[in-house]
Amino acid sequence: MAHAKLPKNLNPVGFFFKRIQLYAGPYKWALLLLAFLNVIMAILSLMSTVATAGVLYVITGRYKEAQRGETIINLDNINFSELFQLGLQDLAPELFAILGFSDGQEPFQIILYLSIMNVVFLVATSLLRYLAGLLGFHIGLKAGKHAQMDFFEHLLGLSFRFYHQEKTAELVSRMENDAKTSVASICDIIPSFITETIRLFFYVIITYNASPFLLIVVICAGSFQMGVVQFVVKPVRKLVRKGLNLAAELRGMVTEILGNIRIVKAFGSEKHEVKRVDSKQSEVISNIFKNTAIQGAVKPINTGASNAAIAIIICGASYEYFVSGRLSSADTVLMFSYIASQLFGPVQSLTNAYLSMHQMYESSKEVYRVSRIEPDVITGSNRRDRLNGAIELKNVSFSYTNIPVINNLSLIIPRGQTTAIVGPSGAGKSTLIDLLLRFYDPISGIIMLDNKDIRTLDVIEYRKMFGVVTQETFLFNSTVRDNLCYGRSEFSDEEIKRAIRIANAEKFLLSKQNGDFEKAMGLLIGDRGVKFSGGQRQRLSIARAVMSSPEVLVLDEATSSLDSESERDVQAAIEEATRGLTSVIIAHRLSTVMRADQIVVMQAGEIVGLGKHHELLERCKLYKKLVDLQFGKSRDETETISLSNV
Repeated sequence: MAHAKLPKNLNPVGFFFKRIQLYAGPYKWALLLLAFLNVIMAILSLMSTVATAGVLYVITGRYKEAQRGETIINLDNINFSELFQLGLQDLAPELFAILGFSDGQEPFQIILYLSIMNVVFLVATSLLRYLAGLLGFHIGLKAGKHAQMDFFEHLLGLSFRFYHQEKTAELVSRMENDAKTSVASICDIIPSFITETIRLFFYVIITYNASPFLLIVVICAGSFQMGVVQFVVKPVRKLVRKGLNLAAELRGMVTEILGNIRIVKAFGSEKHEVKRVDSKQSEVISNIFKNTAIQGAVKPINTGASNAAIAIIICGASYEYFVSGRLSSADTVLMFSYIASQLFGPVQSLTNAYLSMHQMYESSKEVYRVSRIEPDVITGSNRRDRLNGAIELKNVSFSYTNIPVINNLSLIIPRGQTTAIVGPSGAGKSTLIDLLLRFYDPISGIIMLDNKDIRTLDVIEYRKMFGVVTQETFLFNSTVRDNLCYGRSEFSDEEIKRAIRIANAEKFLLSKQNGDFEKAMGLLIGDRGVKFSGGQRQRLSIARAVMSSPEVLVLDEATSSLDSESERDVQAAIEEATRGLTSVIIAHRLSTVMRADQIVVMQAGEIVGLGKHHELLERCKLYKKLVDLQFGKSRDETETISLSNV
């Protein structure tokens, strides 16, 4: 799926409808059904209100008058505009005319009939509310998944420079919490908006037709409620944003601690880490309490405003009856009281929906910020899956900040040969590999594959040409087979066996399951490969790298953290894996690169030596120094070492 971006400068309401379009839009038929169910619920709710109005008329003794009264709606020729002429005093006469009640019917019969109608309406409304809630929950889950996967896909498309500036665990929290929360309320707000708007419109019409003055009272009370919500919006948004940030920080802290549990235990820092997490948890709890306190104050304030408004409406209705005479009967005052109590329900629901829009808006800000970041490395359109000639770097320069890491470097990596890169720490060796893999693009110069600028190539297809083994071997917490076949599933058992033989991993894998290949492939690696030794993990990494028969094999410090025995095993695997293959090897341990077809000596981002081992001993002071420091031997003895490895 393509990442969906939001336009700039959206207000919370505009943002809400844009989120519907982006993430709930794909489920438009389900949304239409949800809207339809809520319209039916609103109508049933209003019918229940009208039935109750009829009961009030019967109780106040005016049912005979209601039965004989003139009606506004002509049942033989219904005109929609007639509905806008209904007032409170018209509800019962219209209802009795529609139901065909006659003067001879007993009051109890009418009340019983209306009560049964009311029960049917309420039961039907409850059933529809359950179905609509279930449908809304389903749409919410789908939309939430869509938003999360959209965000995740965007994260995978961003360049390495972005990940140098962000904390991984916090990004995970943004995906799990922020992205999901940004659409979670959509299917709560939509039903409230539809149902309560219809109900509110109906109540406004009948109140206005009965007494415009009382409608003004209602509008004033509703405006006060909206004002209360608007007053708390700013602090609530601030607390929502702070809460999400604290949750992300807490997750990052816990992930970091558990990921480095060996160091924590080695330094005896358990209590120190418990205090750190406890302090952060306290901040989270304090923020939650403040948010709850502020939002919790909205309901009692609005309830108080509603009750005050109802009291004013009753007084106003009484004035309209007793003083001005604009209301024809005392029972209409009772009707006003009932309608007023019903009218403020939609007002409160709509103000709560408005507050939820602001919460959604705030929870999406960080996701929105990340979603607007464009990758530094832009893919090309040309596809290429083979290396026919050479990889060439021409006058390549690169820097992470203002300090150059690679400076005007030129190099040819011939096909079918092994190119080794050596040099002191900070020389730019790993950065050079990152440029070859297009994790970054050079700030100047060009990298060419068979005389084609690699920036014109499809970046994913280009990287598939490489098999990569890094110093810090990462294995997924899954089976051996899943790790070896990572990213692809079409490998046969024979291809897997070939790869583990090349990587010198067959012996130790089969020995773990008494020679049973299938059971060996089903072995669980454990978190970060903890069930295997460092050398075994490295050989599994080599097997994974050669599974797809890559055009270029890249080995970045593949033996630097191993003991002598493991290094020997891995070195044998490297020699087998690189035979006849285009290979690029970075190594601090020079014993692994002495047989390379060409050795590149780097210092401060520049090439200071290029040639074979014996040539560099003669003409490159830095290389000779590195050899002498590592082996502590004379030149003749070093040459003997070199020859013994041939």
